[in-house]
Amino acid sequence: MEKKITKKMNYAELLTVVNQFTTGEQKDRLTDFINHEVELIVKKNSAERKPTANQVENEKIKNHVLTHMVKGQEYTATELIKSVLSGTEWAELSVSRMTAILTQLVEDNSITRDYKKRKALFSLID
Repeated sequence: MEKKITKKMNYAELLTVVNQFTTGEQKDRLTDFINHEVELIVKKNSAERKPTANQVENEKIKNHVLTHMVKGQEYTATELIKSVLSGTEWAELSVSRMTAILTQLVEDNSITRDYKKRKALFSLID
């Protein structure tokens, strides 16, 4: 598969064309413009972004789940929704979203995932 050409790559090519075919004040002006645009691209790509509302809510759900899970007990995603999230604003959370949140917790090494009879069971790490 061919690598996608980015804006930064295009500006680099433009810079070589400008250096080859222009002179004097026009060359300086165009070079400054291209360098400024590349700086803006780099700045945009490295910018710290604040989390979305969904990400903030997922963090709250993760904290709630971790504080209310019992060590040594295994839960399915459905059981966690029914037992841990019941009575909260997240009581109607979909199983797929809960599984995604639990997968993030597994990746963070906060909980473990085991499979028994094709069911994913989640438990706190001791």
